[in-house]
Amino acid sequence: MLILGLSSSTARVSVAVGDGERVLASAASSDDRRHAEDLMPMVVDVLGRAGCEVADLQRLAVDVGPGRFTGLRVGVATARALALALDLEVVPASSLELLARAEDARPLGVIIDARRNEVFQQVYTADGGEGPATVGRPEELLEALPPGAVLVGDGADRYSEIYDAGGEGRTRLEGREPSAAVLVAVAAERSALPGRSITPLYLRDPDVQINIRTRP
Repeated sequence: MLILGLSSSTARVSVAVGDGERVLASAASSDDRRHAEDLMPMVVDVLGRAGCEVADLQRLAVDVGPGRFTGLRVGVATARALALALDLEVVPASSLELLARAEDARPLGVIIDARRNEVFQQVYTADGGEGPATVGRPEELLEALPPGAVLVGDGADRYSEIYDAGGEGRTRLEGREPSAAVLVAVAAERSALPGRSITPLYLRDPDVQINIRTRP
């Protein structure tokens, strides 16, 4: 099964294509403000290096967040458009899950920068359990991280002073980002959904909202 994975919920845009057993080609870009410009050219490049065409794809997968509003909307909109054009189904996956799946360490704290001095956070326990995805200020969510946890994600990197001073035997691994290669592996294991049903995972309201009370 040929699967195309798209991840753009953080500053890093990642694309990969795989056959369910191995990744055939992948690419990534870390230009924070070029998600819309970079994503489709990366898809064309990855498909070309994998020796296949868009018509060969049998399934799509997309990182639905949480993350940056613009970036994750770009990824979801692209996946939905491709699904409609190619008559394919899509596997959605959380950005927090993708980070967790890339690490063997448990307990694990996955922390993504949510801006506005907040982070998205999820805990994966030593016994294989997982806590709820939450959003809040890093100093407020620090208590939820178990002693001895390994911390990953750009939120842990941005607020390193808080997490490094948190103590209790926790360690922080730098430079971890959601990966489309991991996404392709996840997509090979689970059921897909119609593209029109795929929506971004928001854990808080948008930064900008229309105030309809001011309109006549």
